[in-house]
Amino acid sequence: EIVKLFSKPLCLYHLILPVTGFIGMAAVVVATMVLAIRLGPPVAIFGLVGGLLAPALFSTGEPNMVGLFSYLFVLYAGLQFVMLRQKWWTLSICTLAGVLFWALLIISDNFFIQNSSVLAVFVLSISAVTMFASRQSVIDDTKDDNENNPNMLNMLAIGGSTLLLLILQNRTQINLYDWGITALLSLATVGLTYFRPATYTRAMWGKLASDLLLLALYVPHATMIDAGTVIAILAVIYVAIPAYIMQHDGRMPRNWAITQVAAGIGLYLTAYTQLPIPEIAQVNFVWGGIAAVCAAYAVTQVIMWRKTGDDFIVALYAMAATSFISLGLAIVLPKAYLPTAFAFETAALYWIYRSVAIPFLQTIAKIVLGMTALLSSKLILQFSSII
Repeated sequence: EIVKLFSKPLCLYHLILPVTGFIGMAAVVVATMVLAIRLGPPVAIFGLVGGLLAPALFSTGEPNMVGLFSYLFVLYAGLQFVMLRQKWWTLSICTLAGVLFWALLIISDNFFIQNSSVLAVFVLSISAVTMFASRQSVIDDTKDDNENNPNMLNMLAIGGSTLLLLILQNRTQINLYDWGITALLSLATVGLTYFRPATYTRAMWGKLASDLLLLALYVPHATMIDAGTVIAILAVIYVAIPAYIMQHDGRMPRNWAITQVAAGIGLYLTAYTQLPIPEIAQVNFVWGGIAAVCAAYAVTQVIMWRKTGDDFIVALYAMAATSFISLGLAIVLPKAYLPTAFAFETAALYWIYRSVAIPFLQTIAKIVLGMTALLSSKLILQFSSII
């Protein structure tokens, strides 16, 4: 085990107790960081290295996840507030990498499985401290050489935390408590995107993709209530909140529309394919009804955004409406009727294109027409052989 392995060199000498050595090392780290404010980054490097090595050099040999993660959090918070105060961005990123690497090592320990929820609290705390410590730099509008450093630090904190949660899912089944931590990180990413959309939009999309992947791994092993709760929470974060922002804020609506559409389709497909629902005939009509409601909402958005003249958002919602209609038809109708249904959908899209000349609608119609031809391939081959 990692903690016991690192404790072996100390056991050779028995000069001091591990707890005494650990407290002494922590005191040296604190003193080093105080001196670093006056003497510069070289002294801070010694404090950083010593602080990260302290758990390995002064381990008691007994696994204590709460104590270890608490120490790493206190160490990280203290170092970050000093380094961000001095604008030592490289050291700040190294500190983040160091504590995340420690967490990655700890996940591989078999004892960790019994204390997996500690990691969720740890990654949330790390991300919260990072965003709080760098808040002034993020909202600062002045242009300087370090402008992107706090944004990069925040994205690395959220990205590293998300990666650790994905690894946690692979090691042990996460629960609703862990999902609550994940949802808070997602909400924080959406909040950062709202205040700095040009900087954090791609980070939000990456967080959305990782949440959908984590959801796909989680839902098959969860209960119906737990899975439905998680899906509802993610729908609020990635669909309802972007919709509210688009209604009340005019900044970069296209990015929020992309987020809303991608999340809606992704959550629908994950729920339909992965939810542990009893196999009864009426379920198909329920999912078809949900698809119809989603398509109707997309149509209302098409009508509303058409008045603003933003053809990209109009085309995006038109694509969403078409996707939900296609999914609903594929779920509800028998396979024999699908080609006819898609053919009528293609005709409807071209009729809409004649009334509202949005070029992207024609592309969507061609895609649906291709799906119609694919579904009708057997009939087309039979007709060709007759000819």
